[in-house]
Amino acid sequence: MNTKEFLKAIADANGPSGQEIEASAVVASGFSSWVDSVETDRMGNVYAVKEPTESSENPPIILIDAHVDEIALMVKDITDEGYLYVHQAGGFDPRTLLAQEVVIHGRQQVIGIIAAKSNAIQAPDETEKILPLGELMIDTGLPVEQVRILIRVGDRATIRRETMDLMGDCVTGKALDDRAGIAVMYACAQELKKLRHEARVIFQSSVQEETTGLGARIGVHKWQPDFAIAVDVGFGMTPEVSVEDGLEMGKGPGISLGSNTHRKLYQMMLDTAKTYQIPTQLELTPTGSGTNGQPMQIVRQGVPVAVISLPLRYMHTSVETIRMKDVEVTGQLMARFIADMTGEKKEELLCYETN
Repeated sequence: MNTKEFLKAIADANGPSGQEIEASAVVASGFSSWVDSVETDRMGNVYAVKEPTESSENPPIILIDAHVDEIALMVKDITDEGYLYVHQAGGFDPRTLLAQEVVIHGRQQVIGIIAAKSNAIQAPDETEKILPLGELMIDTGLPVEQVRILIRVGDRATIRRETMDLMGDCVTGKALDDRAGIAVMYACAQELKKLRHEARVIFQSSVQEETTGLGARIGVHKWQPDFAIAVDVGFGMTPEVSVEDGLEMGKGPGISLGSNTHRKLYQMMLDTAKTYQIPTQLELTPTGSGTNGQPMQIVRQGVPVAVISLPLRYMHTSVETIRMKDVEVTGQLMARFIADMTGEKKEELLCYETN
């Protein structure tokens, strides 16, 4: 399976935050051909482990994280007519939800549509109103008696959409935040097969980033890496995104510099990119990256963290859009970074300096 095929397989799988079993199974199966072992923990994190191919007295341990969960809705009420009202389990903009198809993950999967009360749409003075989540409802078409058998309060619902190709090398679909990050790890694992490396590498597909960040924290506690790298998505440039806040599509990943990124790791990533002529962009995150880099950084005595952001348009919608070129070059950068990480380099990076 090539990287695009793998990306489409995991993006189309269901994996609401806290209920990632289906998507995680695709991840475990996909990585099995490229690493030495794959395991899953009690939380649902998947760990694909690549052992060193070069001996070293002080082998580095590098954990690379991308989260497998997707934003979702949670049923909060079932009306007497069989309609479902929902909470958010992640960061949807309600403006993007009306008329979407969804899958409710109940006692069995049930297809539904997101609708609104007719008077909320048709009333002349309401046509310009942005409908809040509380005025949207899911209609399954089933009678209430059957709805109550199949669906319970607390069940999650995800957007129903298949990933598709756009012009050029763009791909669009739901859950590319952060299944695209997992595709980067997959591309890295493929590239790493061609290289020699002293480091032990753990590719961590973590759960619950969109809601708690606990999956990544538990994984770092388990493996106790010398370094951790969070691979997530950043805001791809669109007309409303400022140059300071956005990343250009097709120009490589953003390398984050800010309060929860390690300055030496950041510089080594830039040096690696320059050596191998891999394009990168600067992403300033002065008060935190908003990624799993934050919870991973504070595990145990603290872990040096780098954050890599893949440019993505229309974040937290059902039409998130990336370029495969960015996925591939980011995977290459990660593989070269790992190959260049020696025991000697590890000691140099872990030597604390105030500047």
